[in-house]
Amino acid sequence: MKTLSSLFLTAALIPSLGSAFSIDSLNPVKIKNDEERLACEAIMCLSSPGSSPAQCEPSVRKYYSIKFKYGHDTLTARRNFLKKCPVSDNKDVAGMINSIVR
Repeated sequence: MKTLSSLFLTAALIPSLGSAFSIDSLNPVKIKNDEERLACEAIMCLSSPGSSPAQCEPSVRKYYSIKFKYGHDTLTARRNFLKKCPVSDNKDVAGMINSIVR
């Protein structure tokens, strides 16, 4: 199942966010843990138009489970979750994160 998730992540990141990532075969983006993987998947799933496939359910559930008493705290925590994706420092991806977390 992890292979399927990795394949889905790779297949979805390249076409939709390819310009945002500097893809270098000698220096690929390393996802170190499940939190980073979920953050990257959430960016892909929430930025894609239309309904999300079933593979998006865990990452989208994680994103929407982040709730605080005050709305601004919720938005800040959700933004911080999405910033756990290793490529979130890229200006295009950062713009996508800001669009998602409005």
